[in-house]
Amino acid sequence: MILAVFCLALSTPANGEVSIPESAEARDAMFAGMADPVLIRSGPARTVLRQSDGTYVLFRTEEQNGNDYYLFLHETGDDFPLVSPGAYVIRRSRSDGDFSQVKVFLQYHPGSFVRIAPAGRRSKMDVHLAGAQVYRDVPVPLPFSNVLRAPFERIKSATGAIVDWDMFDVETDIAAYRRVEAIVDSIRANLPGLPDTEDGAMDENGDLVFIETGEFQEGDIGLNCSGFAKWIADGFYAPVAGNLLPIEPLKTKHLDARGTRWSASLEDERDPYFGLDWTRNLAIAVNTGEVPRDLLNVTDVERYDVRHVPLSLYMEDVGYPIDELSAVLYWLAKVEPGNVYLGSVSTSFGTAPVLRQHRHVAAFFPYFDGQGRFHAVVFDRNVESSIESLSERFPREFVHLVRLDQPGDFAAPLIPRAR
Repeated sequence: MILAVFCLALSTPANGEVSIPESAEARDAMFAGMADPVLIRSGPARTVLRQSDGTYVLFRTEEQNGNDYYLFLHETGDDFPLVSPGAYVIRRSRSDGDFSQVKVFLQYHPGSFVRIAPAGRRSKMDVHLAGAQVYRDVPVPLPFSNVLRAPFERIKSATGAIVDWDMFDVETDIAAYRRVEAIVDSIRANLPGLPDTEDGAMDENGDLVFIETGEFQEGDIGLNCSGFAKWIADGFYAPVAGNLLPIEPLKTKHLDARGTRWSASLEDERDPYFGLDWTRNLAIAVNTGEVPRDLLNVTDVERYDVRHVPLSLYMEDVGYPIDELSAVLYWLAKVEPGNVYLGSVSTSFGTAPVLRQHRHVAAFFPYFDGQGRFHAVVFDRNVESSIESLSERFPREFVHLVRLDQPGDFAAPLIPRAR
């Protein structure tokens, strides 16, 4: 075993780009022991190895469910975290002694990794990004024994014709990300003062009213999910326009831009596209800085829809699968830094007939922090929620996204007291 005193590791170069540090020397040094479990078990469970480039790698072993796991971890700060770029987890079966899998984390995100397994004389690889599988069974033209010891750069080079590795290269030193962080902090600070009630929103005068009727709220006051999304939009719109958004134009139905012959007859009874129309109208208002009183005359109401993300398939007027939403927001944060998004959740709903309805509205704030960690902050009916929460409440459903294009500073609208 090779012992060393830990003092330095490299993970974030000075240019602000998060890289994947190498552990090939450390893995090669420990390979004979990994192939001979008796030798590994007779030694210490934790060993720090110094590589020729001056970096240090922590090697440790674990046992679980009939397998030995060999971990190679790089330093972040004063620790050797598992979920960090370049961390290797190699699995070996205790029953037959075969190496069966290696998992390599690519970022400071538990859902960003590759998993490589033997495939005859070669290997195969699945690639996961921010919680979604984006490649499956990618052929790796190396024997699995070579995969265990080779530099990760060799894996990237051998699969570069198939895998877009640039997806994992994150530039962190971008002012737009810091602006989104500041907006998130401002919204969080104001959440405790936001009351909740069905069909509630603030009108252009700052009064709490019911969206459907426009009547003033009394007694139990507050915002529903649509009113909360409007409150966020008002925080961008009011500093520019000088007033909050009026409600009636936001309720405009764009019958020519969405719907089917099945839904057309139920527009009044079921209002299946309310959330879609509402978020599209909010995006038009925030991005243009004005609310045309007759939104029916606005051309291209779909102009702010998120329609083209290579990591997922967009379904017209339905959106993206919730299970792939984290990866979608990751890609958007990388290619459109500074944008934030409103989403309407489209689900199968009701009986006689069952319709796809946009039943819920949420706001999404994706960004990378200074260490390259991806954040997909979700604000959902007056609270901070999560993509996981949406997935649990709306399993196997979809979210339609519209972008707020580089919105300015956020100024939280004040919530009035009950009348």
